[in-house]
Amino acid sequence: MNTFNKAALATALSLMFAACGGGGGGGGGGGGGTGGGSSTSSSGGGSSTSSSGGSSQTVVISGTVSGANESAVSISNGGANKTDAETDRPFSFDVSSGSSYDIVVETNPLEFLCRVENGTGNNIQGNVEDVEVLCSPVASAPACTGLADSDQDGLSDCDELERHFTNPWLADTDGDSFSDALEAADFDPSNNRYIFNPRVADMASITVDLTAVPEIDLDFTESTGSSRNVSTTYEQSESNSISRDWGGETSRQLEVGHTFSVSNTQTVGAEISVSPTDLGGSVSYENSLTVGFESSTSQTRGSSVNWSESAAEENSQAYAETVALTEEEGSTYSGGFLRVTAKVRNDGHIPYDLENLTLSAVLFDPKRPFDIESIGTMEFSDGGFPLTSILSGESAPLNFSTSLTLGKAQQLLRDSENIVIMPGTYRLLDIDDRSLLLVDRDVSARTAEIVIDYGVDAAREDKHRVSVNRGDGSRFISLQAALEELLGLNIEAGTGSWTFGNDSDPTATAPGLLRIGNYAMDNSDASHRYWLIAHNRNGDGERTTDYYNLLQDGYDLNQIHLRADDKVSIVYVGDADRDGISDRYERELGTKADEFDTDRDTLGDGLEVYGWLTNFDKAPCDQGDELTRVYGNPLLEDSDEDGSTDDQERENCQNPSFNFVAEAGEEQIVNKRATVTLSAESVGSSAGSSPVYTWNLIAGPQVEDDNGDTVAQLRGRRPSFTAPDEVSSLVWELSISLDGEVQTDTVVVQVQENRMQAVYVGTPNPSATADGTREAPYPSLSEALQSLSAGEDLYVMTQSEPYTLVNSLNIPDGTSLYGAYDQNWIRDTASQPTRIVRDTATNNKAISINEITQNMWFSGFSVFANGVNDSASTADNVVALSVQGDPSSNSGTLYLEDNTFEASAVKSGTSSTPGSSYAVKIQGLSALKLLDNTLIAGAGGRGANGSAGSPGTRGNNASARTGGSGHSGGNGGSGGTGGGAPLGNGNGGGDGGPSSNGGDGGSGGSGTFCSSSNAKSPGVGDPGDNGAPGADGAAAPNPLYELLALEYIPFAATDGALGGHGLGGGGGGGGKACDVGAGGGRGGGGGEGGTRGTPGTGGYSGGASVALWLDQVSSSEIRGNSITANSGGTAGSGGRGGNGGGGGSYASGASGGENFLGVKGQSGARGGNGGSGGRGGHGGGGVGGPSFGVFVGPDLSPLMFDNNIAAASGGSGGFSYGNAGNGGDAYAVFDADTSDGASPELDSSNTLGAGTAGQRGSTSPGGSAGAPGNAGDTNF
Repeated sequence: MNTFNKAALATALSLMFAACGGGGGGGGGGGGGTGGGSSTSSSGGGSSTSSSGGSSQTVVISGTVSGANESAVSISNGGANKTDAETDRPFSFDVSSGSSYDIVVETNPLEFLCRVENGTGNNIQGNVEDVEVLCSPVASAPACTGLADSDQDGLSDCDELERHFTNPWLADTDGDSFSDALEAADFDPSNNRYIFNPRVADMASITVDLTAVPEIDLDFTESTGSSRNVSTTYEQSESNSISRDWGGETSRQLEVGHTFSVSNTQTVGAEISVSPTDLGGSVSYENSLTVGFESSTSQTRGSSVNWSESAAEENSQAYAETVALTEEEGSTYSGGFLRVTAKVRNDGHIPYDLENLTLSAVLFDPKRPFDIESIGTMEFSDGGFPLTSILSGESAPLNFSTSLTLGKAQQLLRDSENIVIMPGTYRLLDIDDRSLLLVDRDVSARTAEIVIDYGVDAAREDKHRVSVNRGDGSRFISLQAALEELLGLNIEAGTGSWTFGNDSDPTATAPGLLRIGNYAMDNSDASHRYWLIAHNRNGDGERTTDYYNLLQDGYDLNQIHLRADDKVSIVYVGDADRDGISDRYERELGTKADEFDTDRDTLGDGLEVYGWLTNFDKAPCDQGDELTRVYGNPLLEDSDEDGSTDDQERENCQNPSFNFVAEAGEEQIVNKRATVTLSAESVGSSAGSSPVYTWNLIAGPQVEDDNGDTVAQLRGRRPSFTAPDEVSSLVWELSISLDGEVQTDTVVVQVQENRMQAVYVGTPNPSATADGTREAPYPSLSEALQSLSAGEDLYVMTQSEPYTLVNSLNIPDGTSLYGAYDQNWIRDTASQPTRIVRDTATNNKAISINEITQNMWFSGFSVFANGVNDSASTADNVVALSVQGDPSSNSGTLYLEDNTFEASAVKSGTSSTPGSSYAVKIQGLSALKLLDNTLIAGAGGRGANGSAGSPGTRGNNASARTGGSGHSGGNGGSGGTGGGAPLGNGNGGGDGGPSSNGGDGGSGGSGTFCSSSNAKSPGVGDPGDNGAPGADGAAAPNPLYELLALEYIPFAATDGALGGHGLGGGGGGGGKACDVGAGGGRGGGGGEGGTRGTPGTGGYSGGASVALWLDQVSSSEIRGNSITANSGGTAGSGGRGGNGGGGGSYASGASGGENFLGVKGQSGARGGNGGSGGRGGHGGGGVGGPSFGVFVGPDLSPLMFDNNIAAASGGSGGFSYGNAGNGGDAYAVFDADTSDGASPELDSSNTLGAGTAGQRGSTSPGGSAGAPGNAGDTNF
């Protein structure tokens, strides 16, 4: 029998009674938010527990960088968590305990290679502190390791340095717009060593071939008033094979200077001097060679004319006819034309669109081998130039013409064998419509040009642009390496053998280049050929040329270092008869290349061609104050057929070619509107003769004669005229006719603003210190401006390369700038504008003028502001010319004449403040004259996208006794407590609490009563309400143009609003307890509400493209300009609002207690789910940037005549899930305030190109799309 212990029984009963009470209800879930909530717990039956998850331990991987100087190296842990580590400073990465690490170099510092030691590990349990990143200069670094790709071109730094030999820090080593990776993939050296070689630039090639003999057509008016035409009409057969390759002016000049210097004749010394009339000063041929280096990076080639005998005879007859008409009393010249039909051929493998082309017709004067004489600029004859696509190897026939003065026409007919037609100005576009001029500039900055001319017989001239910067710190390549390694040429260097002068035996030469391929130095009697090198480079801030001729001095190809923008010409020179005229030149002249003296007059061919000085008096003929250069004809023993041989006339101080020489006097420099008198002399003519003097203006604007008539021809020995009211070079050609013979000469009259205030910028004089005179010009614009005195003006020579600006060129008050002067100081704004280039950054301008209290001119320049460079950003404006001042004090007039102002597109990428592109931006000026300019603006910058909102977090799930943990929303109600025994009623669950960002939480469930007649179950907690979504942000507003002054300001769209937090669910009701010892269960807790989503931010508007921006300009005349805008910038999209977090799940009610008789109390009811958080509002979309040809500020009425003005397209509006942005506006001429009573004055002489409205921003279903932009010719 069991015994029963009373104490034990009492204890058991006590525990049972405690269990008979109803279980407590679980706490309701809290609303979403950020604040801390609370939950409570109590002991009782049916409880459940929860635990928080543990976090893993973090360990630190750290180390140092050494050897990288002050540069940072980008490293990562296996590609993640990239960071820039600085030398001698620690870096660290946090990783989880037990994981692995792999520290790698992502990008190397410039011209350094870095490697990692102790950089890997597995199952790491503690901190690691011994990682080392060791960096060394490339030249001294150990073998390259790792997969770093510093220029992000897809090739590792190691592959670039050791396999492709490209620069790891330049994605495009040769600058030709094809990345190194792309070229390396397509480069096949076994097929062609130049095409897609990543170290040899792939350049556009443009060649002009003549397809018909040039036609000369002249009109005269005879004394009777009748018209008479003189023209050359050739048979169709004359057009066959008329084009003859023009071998390159540089090669020709090099041959002339150096074949003479080694000819060793009795009449010519080491160098031949050129008289002042030849080059504008006493300069040796060799010193003048630098001018021959061609200016274009793109490959260009022209053609000379291969006249047949019959065509040449017809030219001669036409010349005689014009001479007779000139001497006829009362006969006047009415005008004439030179016409050619040419094919433009693409010799390269880069296809392009030819957007514009003019041809340059020139005469190569045998008497002045370094002086290419311009005939004129030949324009396209059939209307506007057609956009012509030219694929590799294809050509397109085009017709060109230029007007002719009488003197120039006669010169062409007389010297027709020396006509050369070359590409003049042209604009090439690639397949993406990008200007290849930009590619040319990139190529020039990264490569050197090598031109190899294989001589007269080969008719082959190869041009290559080779990269000079491998990234190893040297930044040059030797000529030996360039020829052998890059171009794959088989070359030989060493000492050669040469027979000098009249020596009978050859002697050893100094060391130098002996052979390229099959073209070797040849000293045989029938050949005499050798290689000549000229290296044009930057030296001490100026361009200089070094010459290498093994017949004079030795040299080492490895010591000729080529740097960026250097140019090397390597010419295979032949002078078979050693007469001082190269074989190439002898072919042009018709002399015999194998005979020293073709006409057997005892004067060598070289002497007759290049001439000698005489005093026209007595021996010694080459001495005296007044010396004139005269020439013989190397084909005729008696050049002028007067009965005396050329050598006899030379001994007698006479002219062997003509009976007299025309002299037009010395150059004159005068002010605008000055009276000028010309003076002619017929030197050598007999006394009592009656020469006829005719002066033809062959270059420059027409002048006023003594009668006030505007003319281009004067007659008489000493005629006078009034200089034009513009800075210019008047080139007068004097034609003297006497006894059926016509001789010509030219003289230049320089017209300046103030000849006493002239300062010159141009090719430096190596033998003089620059002082701003014509004899010693300043080499750069910045140096000249720093040296100016108040009121002085700059006259600037056009160089083969542009003047490159490091900083903005700030022009002081009262200083005018005149460009477009050639090497002989002849001004031609149409064909030779002076180029200025600046890589802009941080909103700097290329040209800046701020103070204008006096009249100022800026004329004859081509200014390019390049905003697409390494130092620029998408946020930077690009401005070619900026004027910003106070109109009340800027009382002078600014004259902008005959210029091109071009601003590039804003740098690619996006920005919250994207830049705009302006060709000319003027604010604050009394008066403006914008005459005959070209203005081109690039595309505006792209606006950045708004940021997406962050999603809310999901509410915590409730447990059986407690709701989810509450935050700033009200806590959900607690579950009701269960009834206690005996006959205990269950309590109702608590309501969810109020939220700081929403309504109240869900209601608690009801409790139940312990009654035999009431079988009702406890109530379930109500779910919490969802948070309300945030309001969407508004789209960016259209600009308030009337309020803009200095520049276009893009607005941002509005951010979305915050969403509402989700609310907690109510707690469930407690269960009833009607039996002793069987308590009711606690109600389940409500779920936590989800947190609200954060809003998306607004997108940013696009930048503008404005060719001409005018604001606060009191008076302006805009005449004869081409003004073109590009596309406005695309706007950024609005950020999408973050979704709210989901509500937490409810907890089930706890089961009731069971007494010792097995009777259970009623279970509690579950709680309600928490509500979801509301999404954040969507950001609005930005507005597209505008495209305006001309932007006219408030209260302005500029006068506009004879302009071509075009807009492009407005930028597209930004996308938004809520309110999308509007498209950008596009107008040829835009008035910022159409209600101010002032508007631009336009007449029918203007041609306007309406822009295209920017596309409206798109949206998603339920959102609001933007409106398209506005567009038209004008908005007024």
